Amino acid sequence: MVATALDAIKKSGRWTNYASQEIHRRFQEAVVDYYKAFDLEYKSENVIPTAGSSAALFIARARVMHPPKNQLKGPVSARAKK
Repeated sequence: MVATALDAIKKSGRWTNYASQEIHRRFQEAVVDYYKAFDLEYKSENVIPTAGSSAALFIARARVMHPPKNQLKGPVSARAKK
C-alpha cells in the first residue's frame, strides 16, 4: 500500500490531484513577474502557494509566533556587543 501511494505521488498528480514541483516553480515565477509591473521585487523562493487566504494567514502567523531556532534575534548592534 505504501509503495502504491509513493508511486502515485511520483506521478505528479495523476492519481493524487497534487501539482508537480515544476508547476509550483512556474507559478512562483509568474507571481514574481506579476509584481515586477508594480516595481516590487521578490524572489520566487519567497512565494508560498496556499489553498486560500486563510491558509496563508495561518502560515504567516505560525512563522511569526514560532520562528526557526536558527533565526537571528534583535538588532545587529545588540548581538555584536555580546
